[in-house]
Amino acid sequence: MNEGRGESGLILILTGGLSRRMGRPKALLPLSPVDPSTFLQTIVKRTSRLNTPVAVVTSLPLRDLPIDLPSVKQEHPEEGQLSSLLLGWETFGKCAAWVMVALVDHPYVSESTYGRLIEARRQHPEAMLWTPSYQKRSGHPVIFSAPFMEQLKDLPFDQGARPLVERHAERRHHVVVDDSAILWDVDTPEDYRRYQAD
Repeated sequence: MNEGRGESGLILILTGGLSRRMGRPKALLPLSPVDPSTFLQTIVKRTSRLNTPVAVVTSLPLRDLPIDLPSVKQEHPEEGQLSSLLLGWETFGKCAAWVMVALVDHPYVSESTYGRLIEARRQHPEAMLWTPSYQKRSGHPVIFSAPFMEQLKDLPFDQGARPLVERHAERRHHVVVDDSAILWDVDTPEDYRRYQAD
């Protein structure tokens, strides 16, 4: 842990992309025909009871967000997810010991999964990252330690976090969950229809 950091963390919701394949902003999509809550509102609701600050990185105009949380505008969404993550970290997370990265295109993740990840971080502080696992497949959200975040700053945006995740494989803690939604990446209208039906 970096000197000067406590045990407090940050939940960072990333919705800084262009949504090219979906054709409209995923953050503003309703969760289902019977639940008009948007993807972003749903993630906020499921993370807000975890006693951890929540912030948002978005490519949308801040006035369009259907939530009232600390938010920062991603002015360069074409730079990709790593750019948004580092923007959020620099803006909101510099004093945090860890950051949970919650992607807006994984809105169906259960509240209990978020809680399980935070509890695993407390129980296994020797790790550098904590990821949920369903039927031996890793998904999202992910928690990164502050030292991990510092190393991310040295990676090219187009590589994402994967090279660093692989480099620290022995310090990755897998949290087994009964939540297939950690694997549900809603990128296209077809994905959206399929996961609404599940």
